[in-house]
Amino acid sequence: MVSVNTYWLIGPDNTYAQVEGAARRDELASHGWTATDEPSGSDRVWMQHDVTGAISLLPAAALEPWQAKGWQHVAPPTTKTEQGYLVVLPEPGEQSPPAAATETPAVATSPADEKPSAKEQKSGR
Repeated sequence: MVSVNTYWLIGPDNTYAQVEGAARRDELASHGWTATDEPSGSDRVWMQHDVTGAISLLPAAALEPWQAKGWQHVAPPTTKTEQGYLVVLPEPGEQSPPAAATETPAVATSPADEKPSAKEQKSGR
């Protein structure tokens, strides 16, 4: 059985990623990533949800609760096809951001575009 080494890397934007294998580590090195110690506290770590595929940066101190919700370590996106769906998640215990509006926004119309009401039609307006 072959074991794959796991590496912590820090990127040019001071975000962290845990990657498996020297080949992936070396590939990211060509994008400015360097080997580092495990992140802590508010250090931001790349994570991906195992069901939705969403990608986010999470604080190192909050990784355990998010992993319990299906978030796993992922290498940072380096190409447009890897970017996936980037989401911003609240810290555990913080209120979630409001849901996106599902109603169709009202469209402004000019008075000439509006149909007269039945009452207005009877009065000849």
